[in-house]
Amino acid sequence: MSQTPPQARKLLLGLDLGNTRLGCGVFEGEELLLRWSLPASELTEDPEVWDQNVPEDVLDAIQVALLSSVNPRRAVLVRTSLERRLGKPPLVLGRDVPVPVPVEVDRPEEVGTDRLLNVLAAFDRCRSACLIVDLGTALTVDVCSSQGAYRGGVIAPGMHMASSALHSHTALLPRVQPKRPATVTGRNTVECIRSGIFWGTVATIEGLIQRLRDEQPDVKRVFATGGGVSDVAAATSVIDEVVPDLHLEGVRLVAQSAGLAR
Repeated sequence: MSQTPPQARKLLLGLDLGNTRLGCGVFEGEELLLRWSLPASELTEDPEVWDQNVPEDVLDAIQVALLSSVNPRRAVLVRTSLERRLGKPPLVLGRDVPVPVPVEVDRPEEVGTDRLLNVLAAFDRCRSACLIVDLGTALTVDVCSSQGAYRGGVIAPGMHMASSALHSHTALLPRVQPKRPATVTGRNTVECIRSGIFWGTVATIEGLIQRLRDEQPDVKRVFATGGGVSDVAAATSVIDEVVPDLHLEGVRLVAQSAGLAR
């Protein structure tokens, strides 16, 4: 970590609030100094949550905080707790600060800022048309044009959602923690469910990528991000690069574009 005196440092706190987790990253310039996440269910208005996860000197050096959220109810808790700790609430992407991505869909107001951040960060990496697979609560695939615009994409259930649905909508099937099974052929109920969820997700991604490439022939590269993406990406050849912190990279780029960070 930089040895610059705390009073001279100007740090950015990027916050990415999804349906199940809050991803947090502290940047100094382009460098990601600190990265952590919290379950959304554990968020409260208590400002101590920040002191428990971030050194005091780092918190004191934060000049601006930017929040991307697709979880309005939990976002209130994040804003309240952070205002109590820093003296000011985070700026909300899409409301207080625009995400500089052209949106070429029927209803631009329905597009979540998380998907725009994906496009912004992926295009910054490759400067060409690309696809972004995001495996979280939902599985999404975003389409980025050769000019860096958001063209639309696909939304499907994520692995944990699929596991929960199987358990909730059947009388006897257990809830199973998704992970890569040793074989495709399951030899008991848990193995069968695990295989169906994992390899079904892989097959879904492979099929979607192929069909999207057919529709978007200028696509040059496929990125992947999200909490459960590493094992899935290792099981298929259709993903070119895994970027775990793609959303946070997008937050940093928004701050840079808006002149909020160096």
